[in-house]
Amino acid sequence: MALFNLSYLPKSEDKKCIFAIAEFLITASYRARREGILVLEDYVEEQKNSLLFSEYLSEKSATLIKRLLEYVVDGVDSYHISDIAVYSINSLCLQQVSEIEKLVLMMAAEGILCLQKGENPRYMCSVLAVMAGEPLGSELLAEYDNIIEKLNANQHNNANSDMAENNNGLQNRCNTYAAAVNENNSDECDEFKGISTVDELKDKIVEKAGLFVTESADLRKILREKILEFADSEKLPELVGALGMYGMEKDTIEFFSDACRRLKKRMNTPGTFDFFISNDFPHDAVCSDSRLSACIELLDFDKLQAFEELLCKEGYEYLVGRIHNNALFFEDVLFFDDIAVQKIIRENQAIIPAAIAYSDDEVVSKILRNVSKNVREEIQNKIAKGFDKKLSFSCQKTIVKSMRRMINSGEIVVEKFL
Repeated sequence: MALFNLSYLPKSEDKKCIFAIAEFLITASYRARREGILVLEDYVEEQKNSLLFSEYLSEKSATLIKRLLEYVVDGVDSYHISDIAVYSINSLCLQQVSEIEKLVLMMAAEGILCLQKGENPRYMCSVLAVMAGEPLGSELLAEYDNIIEKLNANQHNNANSDMAENNNGLQNRCNTYAAAVNENNSDECDEFKGISTVDELKDKIVEKAGLFVTESADLRKILREKILEFADSEKLPELVGALGMYGMEKDTIEFFSDACRRLKKRMNTPGTFDFFISNDFPHDAVCSDSRLSACIELLDFDKLQAFEELLCKEGYEYLVGRIHNNALFFEDVLFFDDIAVQKIIRENQAIIPAAIAYSDDEVVSKILRNVSKNVREEIQNKIAKGFDKKLSFSCQKTIVKSMRRMINSGEIVVEKFL
């Protein structure tokens, strides 16, 4: 619903001012969708020397636009932002402000609310075009593609610059990884050396496959039993539901049947056979199951620690790292890009302070650099007052569920699970 009743129809001499505020808002929307909402925190400061702020708007009007953008960055509800915009603009209108400046402020308020709701920049442009009236509205719509084309060109140039800077480092990492893979594969294939006939090779592969199935089946059964031992009585039904048939004989048969079908499709892919005969295959087959990961994510902190300590004590320490690689933990926020982190924060803003109260410095830093300055100070003040450790871990669990839902829906992509 429109916030304002428009009473002024811009004239031809107002075109530059109308186009300036439109391009400012469209650029803000474009960058927020590409780089995350925090980019708006310094956006007005970056634009302070533009014609919009240096000639077309008074200092009070520029301050209002900056404040409205800050509210968006701070996560203030759109209803509050719209109320503040209406009262502030009405107050300014009581002063000696030109008709075109009033209209520009109204356009800014409507555009910022579109941005806050995540509307497409083209939709925002349509709203602004209606407010501009004719013929300027039609001209603005025609100009939209040029604005976006210019922004895309700037984005492309920046991306090429970043790619050139990172090229050497990326190549070095690839070379290191390839060397490590080749070294590992050569070591793991030692037991196949000395085979001189096809029948000997077949026998060796069958023997190896039999050991894989047996070892994997045993490990899956053991993990099922151990994880249920550590479940609280109230969480037992939830854990049993999450595990499903994991670790049972029928499920193991289905798992390996499916694994063999996938392996057959991949046999022409370099490294597939080496991976199949490697000692890591059964361990990965055990730990990569999403049902096991879901159960690990449900365990309380002390239960998870005790579970891992028991695995180490009974000689399964090699599984602990693999379990961590496949399950999702609060600390995995370090693998998220900044836009994904900002999405998580917006969905869980109320419990973020408690969740990071006992986290390590790297995690805290990752969270704090993805909130506005105002929110950052608020979080730090709440942490300084202290939180119960159990409450903190409970908040982390809630956020992990949110993270998992976003990953499963494809809303965010995490490097760890690529």
